Amino acid sequence: MMKRKRVTALILCAAVVLSQLPAQLTGAAAASVTEIYVSADGSDSRGDGSEEMPYRSVAKAYGESPDKGRIIVSGTVVIDVGITWIY
Repeated sequence: MMKRKRVTALILCAAVVLSQLPAQLTGAAAASVTEIYVSADGSDSRGDGSEEMPYRSVAKAYGESPDKGRIIVSGTVVIDVGITWIY
């Protein structure tokens, strides 16, 4: 019974924390973001960061990202670089 209460409390805490995170970029901030792609099939030497020719490593994508960039890893993980979130 005690374990069930702890699990329930942890789930509720996680829900509260996640609900406070911004859902998306809005307005001009969303329009000016450069997307850089990373994939296990990509290449740091031959890739250009596009969806068709992604980089292989996040480190390479981060090094090539502008002040406001979005790194998309294998189409699922998104890393926003230098983005000001609007709450």
